[in-house]
Amino acid sequence: MTFENQMQDAAMRERNLAQRLIAQEADGDQSPLGMVAATERAFERLYRHLSVLIGIDGFDVLAKRSLYLATLEYPFLVLVTTESEADRFHFHGLTASIVGRQPAEVDAGIIAILGYFFWLLVTFVGDALFHRLVRGVWSDAIIDWKEPGGEETPA
Repeated sequence: MTFENQMQDAAMRERNLAQRLIAQEADGDQSPLGMVAATERAFERLYRHLSVLIGIDGFDVLAKRSLYLATLEYPFLVLVTTESEADRFHFHGLTASIVGRQPAEVDAGIIAILGYFFWLLVTFVGDALFHRLVRGVWSDAIIDWKEPGGEETPA
Protein backbone atom coordinates (compact mmCIF):
# COMPACT_ATOMS: atom_id res chain seq x y z
CA MET A 1 0.00 0.00 0.00
CA THR A 2 1.39 3.40 -0.96
CA PHE A 3 1.83 6.28 1.48
CA GLU A 4 -0.91 8.25 -0.32
CA ASN A 5 -3.34 5.34 0.08
CA GLN A 6 -2.43 5.08 3.76
CA MET A 7 -3.14 8.80 4.19
CA GLN A 8 -6.50 8.47 2.44
CA ASP A 9 -7.34 5.49 4.67
CA ALA A 10 -6.34 7.48 7.73
CA ALA A 11 -8.48 10.49 6.76
CA MET A 12 -11.47 8.20 6.18
CA ARG A 13 -10.76 6.46 9.47
CA GLU A 14 -10.98 9.74 11.37
CA ARG A 15 -14.21 10.71 9.59
CA ASN A 16 -15.75 7.35 10.40
CA LEU A 17 -14.85 7.82 14.04
CA ALA A 18 -16.22 11.39 13.94
CA GLN A 19 -19.47 10.14 12.42
CA ARG A 20 -19.94 7.51 15.14
CA LEU A 21 -19.16 9.91 17.98
CA ILE A 22 -21.43 12.65 16.62
CA ALA A 23 -24.22 10.08 16.28
CA GLN A 24 -23.63 9.08 19.88
CA GLU A 25 -23.73 12.72 20.98
CA ALA A 26 -26.94 13.24 18.97
CA ASP A 27 -28.65 10.55 21.03
CA GLY A 28 -31.14 9.76 18.29
CA ASP A 29 -31.79 13.31 17.01
CA GLN A 30 -30.65 12.97 13.39
CA SER A 31 -32.14 16.30 12.28
CA PRO A 32 -29.67 18.88 10.92
CA LEU A 33 -30.12 21.01 14.05
CA GLY A 34 -29.66 17.96 16.24
CA MET A 35 -26.46 17.04 14.42
CA VAL A 36 -25.11 20.58 14.76
CA ALA A 37 -25.88 20.53 18.48
CA ALA A 38 -24.18 17.12 18.76
CA THR A 39 -21.09 18.47 16.99
CA GLU A 40 -20.94 21.42 19.34
CA ARG A 41 -21.24 19.05 22.33
CA ALA A 42 -18.48 16.85 20.93
CA PHE A 43 -16.15 19.82 20.53
CA GLU A 44 -17.07 21.08 23.98
CA ARG A 45 -16.16 17.70 25.47
CA LEU A 46 -12.89 17.65 23.55
CA TYR A 47 -12.16 21.19 24.66
CA ARG A 48 -12.66 20.43 28.36
CA HIS A 49 -10.29 17.48 28.09
CA LEU A 50 -7.67 18.68 25.61
CA SER A 51 -7.30 22.35 26.55
CA VAL A 52 -5.67 21.21 29.79
CA LEU A 53 -3.08 19.31 27.76
CA ILE A 54 -2.52 21.53 24.73
CA GLY A 55 -3.79 24.84 26.06
CA ILE A 56 -6.60 27.08 24.92
CA ASP A 57 -4.54 28.46 22.03
CA GLY A 58 -3.45 24.98 20.92
CA PHE A 59 -7.04 23.77 20.84
CA ASP A 60 -8.14 26.92 19.03
CA VAL A 61 -5.51 26.45 16.33
CA LEU A 62 -6.56 22.84 15.73
CA ALA A 63 -10.25 23.78 15.65
CA LYS A 64 -9.69 26.68 13.25
CA ARG A 65 -7.53 24.56 10.95
CA SER A 66 -10.04 21.69 10.91
CA LEU A 67 -12.83 24.15 10.12
CA TYR A 68 -10.73 25.66 7.31
CA LEU A 69 -10.05 22.21 5.79
CA ALA A 70 -13.74 21.30 6.01
CA THR A 71 -14.64 24.61 4.34
CA LEU A 72 -12.55 23.64 1.31
CA GLU A 73 -14.92 20.72 0.75
CA TYR A 74 -18.10 22.31 2.09
CA PRO A 75 -18.13 26.03 1.22
CA PHE A 76 -21.38 26.60 3.11
CA LEU A 77 -19.20 26.56 6.27
CA VAL A 78 -17.18 29.61 5.18
CA LEU A 79 -18.86 32.06 7.57
CA VAL A 80 -18.50 29.78 10.59
CA THR A 81 -15.94 30.87 13.17
CA THR A 82 -14.66 29.41 16.42
CA GLU A 83 -14.15 30.92 19.83
CA SER A 84 -12.07 29.41 22.62
CA GLU A 85 -12.41 30.99 26.03
CA ALA A 86 -11.07 29.99 29.41
CA ASP A 87 -14.15 27.91 30.23
CA ARG A 88 -15.78 27.03 26.89
CA PHE A 89 -15.49 26.48 23.15
CA HIS A 90 -18.10 27.65 20.67
CA PHE A 91 -18.82 27.71 16.95
CA HIS A 92 -20.36 30.97 15.76
CA GLY A 93 -22.59 30.77 12.72
CA LEU A 94 -22.72 26.99 12.45
CA THR A 95 -26.48 26.83 12.90
CA ALA A 96 -27.06 29.68 10.45
CA SER A 97 -24.79 28.02 7.87
CA ILE A 98 -27.04 24.98 7.56
CA VAL A 99 -30.26 26.83 6.77
CA GLY A 100 -31.65 25.55 3.47
CA ARG A 101 -29.11 22.70 3.20
CA GLN A 102 -29.95 19.07 2.65
CA PRO A 103 -29.47 16.90 5.76
CA ALA A 104 -26.84 14.73 4.03
CA GLU A 105 -24.79 17.82 3.15
CA VAL A 106 -25.04 19.12 6.72
CA ASP A 107 -23.97 15.75 8.11
CA ALA A 108 -21.02 15.50 5.75
CA GLY A 109 -19.85 19.03 6.53
CA ILE A 110 -19.96 18.73 10.29
CA ILE A 111 -18.42 15.26 10.21
CA ALA A 112 -15.61 16.73 8.12
CA ILE A 113 -14.90 19.36 10.79
CA LEU A 114 -14.51 16.77 13.55
CA GLY A 115 -12.81 14.31 11.21
CA TYR A 116 -10.16 16.86 10.27
CA PHE A 117 -9.72 17.76 13.94
CA PHE A 118 -9.03 14.09 14.68
CA TRP A 119 -6.76 13.76 11.64
CA LEU A 120 -4.69 16.76 12.74
CA LEU A 121 -4.47 15.41 16.27
CA VAL A 122 -3.30 11.99 15.02
CA THR A 123 -0.77 13.72 12.79
CA PHE A 124 0.71 15.60 15.76
CA VAL A 125 0.55 13.01 18.55
CA GLY A 126 0.33 9.65 16.78
CA ASP A 127 -2.21 6.84 16.93
CA ALA A 128 -1.46 5.52 20.42
CA LEU A 129 -1.75 8.84 22.22
CA PHE A 130 -4.75 9.83 20.11
CA HIS A 131 -6.46 6.62 21.23
CA ARG A 132 -5.87 7.49 24.87
CA LEU A 133 -7.08 11.05 24.38
CA VAL A 134 -10.31 9.98 22.69
CA ARG A 135 -10.83 7.34 25.37
CA GLY A 136 -10.44 10.06 27.99
CA VAL A 137 -13.27 12.01 26.40
CA TRP A 138 -15.58 9.14 25.36
CA SER A 139 -14.80 6.37 27.81
CA ASP A 140 -18.16 4.72 27.12
CA ALA A 141 -17.80 4.69 23.33
CA ILE A 142 -16.97 1.54 21.42
CA ILE A 143 -14.28 2.60 19.01
CA ASP A 144 -13.03 0.22 16.36
CA TRP A 145 -9.80 1.54 14.99
CA LYS A 146 -8.33 0.35 11.72
CA GLU A 147 -4.68 1.11 11.27
CA PRO A 148 -3.99 2.47 7.78
CA GLY A 149 -3.18 -0.60 5.70
CA GLY A 150 -3.71 -2.85 8.70
CA GLU A 151 -6.28 -4.69 10.75
CA GLU A 152 -9.03 -3.30 12.94
CA THR A 153 -8.28 -3.14 16.62
CA PRO A 154 -10.76 -2.44 19.38
CA ALA A 155 -9.93 0.62 21.43
